[in-house]
This record gives sequence, structure tokens and C-alpha cells, in this order.
Amino acid sequence: MVWRLSSVDNDVRRDCRLKLTEWGINNPYEYLDLLLYCADINDEQIVEDIFAIAYGIALGKFVQKEYLEKIQEKKAAEKKEAKKKEQLKAN
Repeated sequence: MVWRLSSVDNDVRRDCRLKLTEWGINNPYEYLDLLLYCADINDEQIVEDIFAIAYGIALGKFVQKEYLEKIQEKKAAEKKEAKKKEQLKAN
């Protein structure tokens, strides 16, 4: 999952960050192990994202499941809207 953070596709990266954040909130010590393991990766984008996720996990006690679900719903709605626009352009 961490390697997908190197993608140039922002939707892929956003999805990975969300999934890693959810996992890290539920498994903070395992995420810390992952963070320490990945901190030396020679890709600034990955390192920036894993530290940003760690920040989100640190705030995790205040981030409710409903909030994460709303973010995911918003992302799905954005994808649906983008698909509609693509279809309109194709016609």
C-alpha cells in the first residue's frame, strides 16, 4: 500500500492515504513500525504522505468513523461527477 503513494494519480494516493489512516488509527503501534521502516525510502512524496498519515493518526482519537465515511462518500461523489462529465464530453 505504501508504494502506491508514489503514484502520480491523486485519486490513487488519496485512497491509499485514507486506507492507511483508518488502519493506523486501529493499529497505531503497527503503523509506527511501518513508519519507521519506510522513513528512509528515497521518495519524498511517499515520506511526506506517511508522515501526514501519522499526523492524522495522532489526531485519530478526535477523528470519528463518521468523518472518515463522509470523506469516502465525498470522494465517491466526485468520481461519479467526473465520470458524468467525461461521458458528456464523449457525446
